[in-house]
Amino acid sequence: TEGISLFSSLSSYIRSKADMIERDICALQNDIYTDYRTDFVINYIKEHSEDVIRPLTEKEEQIQQSQAFVDAKSAFFVDRSFIPEKADQITQLLLTRQSVSVLTDRLKTTAAATYSEIYLIDVLNDDEAAAVLWYNSNGDGIECGKVVDYPLSKHSAVNSILSGKDPVGESKVYQELLLSDEGFFLIGCVPIEYDGNRLCILCVKYDWSLFFDELMAQAKLPLISGFIILLVFNNVLMLFLYNTVIKPVVAVNKGMLGYMKDKDSKTASEKMELIKAKNEIGVLAESFSSLTEEVDRYTGEIVALNGEKERIATELSLASSIQNDMLPSIFPAFPDRDEFDIYATMEPAKEVGGDFYDFYLTDDDHLALVVADVSGKGVPAALFMMISKIIIRSMAQSQFSPRKILLETNKAIAENNNQDMFVTVWLGILQVSTGKLTYASAGHERLVLYQDGKWSLTQREYMGVALGMYEPDEMDELPEQYRITDRELVLNPGDVIFQYTDGVTEATNASEQLFGEERLLEACKDTRDTLPETILSHLRHKIDEFVGEAEQFDDITMLGLLYKGSPDSL
Repeated sequence: TEGISLFSSLSSYIRSKADMIERDICALQNDIYTDYRTDFVINYIKEHSEDVIRPLTEKEEQIQQSQAFVDAKSAFFVDRSFIPEKADQITQLLLTRQSVSVLTDRLKTTAAATYSEIYLIDVLNDDEAAAVLWYNSNGDGIECGKVVDYPLSKHSAVNSILSGKDPVGESKVYQELLLSDEGFFLIGCVPIEYDGNRLCILCVKYDWSLFFDELMAQAKLPLISGFIILLVFNNVLMLFLYNTVIKPVVAVNKGMLGYMKDKDSKTASEKMELIKAKNEIGVLAESFSSLTEEVDRYTGEIVALNGEKERIATELSLASSIQNDMLPSIFPAFPDRDEFDIYATMEPAKEVGGDFYDFYLTDDDHLALVVADVSGKGVPAALFMMISKIIIRSMAQSQFSPRKILLETNKAIAENNNQDMFVTVWLGILQVSTGKLTYASAGHERLVLYQDGKWSLTQREYMGVALGMYEPDEMDELPEQYRITDRELVLNPGDVIFQYTDGVTEATNASEQLFGEERLLEACKDTRDTLPETILSHLRHKIDEFVGEAEQFDDITMLGLLYKGSPDSL
């Protein structure tokens, strides 16, 4: 019995620690994946490890204190349009060192509580690996880029990852027990990948050998104590338990069963009063009597709460209906106009959403197109969405340029934006007679364009910043690449434009992979028709196929326009 109990405790302990490692290493992996610059940082460490750990030169320290680097660092962590590979060598080095500091602190925080070592390695061959980041509980670690002995014959988990037994991109955590000269360790490993390429392997090392000695020492005492108690007090204990415990417990149990059957708290309380035990059973009887009365009271409250919940659900349904009514939803939208065909959809992740689209003629020859995404979810985002939509439409009626419309909208939004909400906006104005499209972006996604039989994405330059993030007088002080700028292109008959929110490119499947711009462009290329409704239906099918059973976590909004040409060219 002692051996079985020990084995069971040991097995349970190993399972619990394996579960703990899996939670912790998945949390670390998720932290690394959350920063979409991870591929740049890890590749830079692997290629320039000596520069990452050496002291900074005087020139590098001066650059690190400069405003230009502060702006670059801010853009590096928050701006999707910032491409670190295009920065100069010193800026790339300083950005990498900043990221290394953050990642190292994260490893230290996790290791401090439980683990003897946490590290990211790049396996070089069957016996050696290079340290990308390495931290142990002693705080000394191993320098970036240093080659260490790492025989794969002793690391089955790493070997399994390298052998590619599972599809690339799966977040499977491998575990192994490693018995070495230093002790008995439980190892957890997981690949860090980007765009299907393995950058390195994340490993945690848990030392549990001390627990084994404690388990052996503590297992004997309960067995010996239990044997003595059973031998000396068995008969007396059984009699005492029957009179003071078993009989009152049976009475309490009958009272409970009666209450469960009849839901009569008064009768249950009367039965509990008959139990005269002066111990914990008597206290239990009194507590149960009070509990029945509390249950009755709570039942009434729950009924009331359910009614309130139904009322809130009804109001949310009404809010969703109102929001949908604010979006153009009748197609064809302009049945008397043959120069273009337009179609749009918005699917919120919750009852109400923060995305919106809009289109309307500002005069007989100009068509305004809007796609926007408000920060946050739910009712607050929906309210901010309605305000933003109304302001943009009002400004557009003034015949301003897209840039002017967005700047005036930012002025109105930023005035009383105490909640620090913001909205990304793409706004285009099409001159129907000529096909000239003037557009501007306030931190929004890149436009997809179909011209000359080819699908492409517009350039990332001058993507602007979201409205509501800066005061009006700060907008003109931003670096040139962050300013809202008017851009132009000319649509020829048969050309198509497609705009969307980040709910499309950031749609995530069960493996935590994003749909992304590349898949979006490939899906557009698969479309055999240029009608906007057909295009949007095809793209939605592709997104659903990619996401599978994963939950939709963001609103999905799409707008497409086919330019057919002026009446003279039709």
